[in-house]
Amino acid sequence: MPKVPYKKRKDGRYYKQIVYGYDENGKRKVKTFYDKDWRELDKRVRNFQIELDNGTYTDNDITLGECVQLWWKTKEDLSPSTKYNYKGKLKTLDSIADIKLKDLKPRTISQVLEYDCKSEKGAKEATIYTLLKSILNFAVKRELVNKNVIDKIDKPKMKLSKRRALTPEEKNAVETVIESDKLRQRSKAVIAILYYTGMRRNEMLSLKKSDINWEENYIYVKRTLSMTENGKIYEKHCPKTTAGIRKIPIVPKLSNILKEYIEKLKAEEEYLFKTRYGTFITNGNFAVIWANIIKEINNCLGENEKIYITPHYLRHNYATELIYAGVPLKTVQYIMGHENINMTMNIYADVRLDMDDVISKLSKSMG
Repeated sequence: MPKVPYKKRKDGRYYKQIVYGYDENGKRKVKTFYDKDWRELDKRVRNFQIELDNGTYTDNDITLGECVQLWWKTKEDLSPSTKYNYKGKLKTLDSIADIKLKDLKPRTISQVLEYDCKSEKGAKEATIYTLLKSILNFAVKRELVNKNVIDKIDKPKMKLSKRRALTPEEKNAVETVIESDKLRQRSKAVIAILYYTGMRRNEMLSLKKSDINWEENYIYVKRTLSMTENGKIYEKHCPKTTAGIRKIPIVPKLSNILKEYIEKLKAEEEYLFKTRYGTFITNGNFAVIWANIIKEINNCLGENEKIYITPHYLRHNYATELIYAGVPLKTVQYIMGHENINMTMNIYADVRLDMDDVISKLSKSMG
């Protein structure tokens, strides 16, 4: 009779424990096999070992939610604001978090993307798709699942509308609002700075009195607002990129508005824009301010010309105005805080073809 290579329990079953890996805390992952027939147990153990050697074994008990948590721990290098954004997006997966990875089907993911991620222009769907693909690729790499089921689903397309410069009618409406008394002084300063400097919203919201050089007429941009992983607004002592540290010229119209606004601030108030409680303006705070601004702009437009523009539209418009004012492209790049000239040209510069103007300029330079 051959020697039995397995230990026997008191209940008569043979058993074998095999260590097949370690979890994120370094704890051993153990698989235990039982069978009353030691020969059947031997077959199961050998098959399991073959799966381990071939890399085809999967931990069938792990859920998508558990996998997300494991994946999240590998993303410690993300910026706090990116973490906050991702956490918000990943909440969309809560409805399928309890599904085991082995049971996750393409149609289940499609339903989440189609019904739970409803947003304008498909931006959220595309982001969730990208995040989930990264999570499931991580699962494949960690041998938690054999394949990435999301590969069978087409990535949702983002219907990006091209940003554009403002039309003459829209510019007239914006300038009318800036020059009128229809807005509160703070809102008036907000729209004026965005329109006449092309600053990013969070760069503007972090401005201090000392950032304005009245003698040489420029605003020194050297910081921005950002967000912690928990959604708290804080001051970041560097703009979006190192190229974001720059000086922006102050045109006379903006100068007058800024001086009037700053004169009404309290002497101890260093920041131009804070809440009545002395805190930085949050996304929610700004949404209210911006809604009132857009309302007044639309009041200046015809009934069929109503628009909704974001601060970034004004940034786009400012870059385009610089170019068509004849400001050298490298100077435009510097003022806008772009890292490269392609960004200046490809993203922000609208082409307004004026054939007579082109011919006139060519005639002067080429004869």
